[in-house]
Amino acid sequence: MSTLMVASSSFYGAALLLVLFVGVVYSTRKQFMPYHSVALSRSWRDLDDAQRLLLLALIHLVGWGWMVIAFAGFALLLGAWYYQPAQPGLLMALQALITLGTAPVIRVSSGVRQRTGAAPPIYIGWIILCLSLAGFLLAWPLWSQS
Repeated sequence: MSTLMVASSSFYGAALLLVLFVGVVYSTRKQFMPYHSVALSRSWRDLDDAQRLLLLALIHLVGWGWMVIAFAGFALLLGAWYYQPAQPGLLMALQALITLGTAPVIRVSSGVRQRTGAAPPIYIGWIILCLSLAGFLLAWPLWSQS
């Protein structure tokens, strides 16, 4: 295992652990987060039961989506460790998974911030994206020559 692959895997691993953490936070919520209250201009207690059920279901769905991305990412990362550099497509798929899973969240969260003044945790998405891009760039010399 080359030093570049270890470094790349470390960045990807950190990104995926952060994705998993966000997924666990969202999927275990009992009510919405403070920024949701700002975006809706209503507190959790001001919502009727049907609205609470729907919003909490959507929050849990987002959390489970993050966890799916994390576990699929860990599977791809494990495959990349085992097969790299013979299978550069694994790292490309991993980067695509993280980018396609994170970029829309950053975009939508930015829109919520601009339109409502709420402060969703956009920086987490940017950190995940930057960590994964660092991992991708560190792995580039390994698979670009194959």
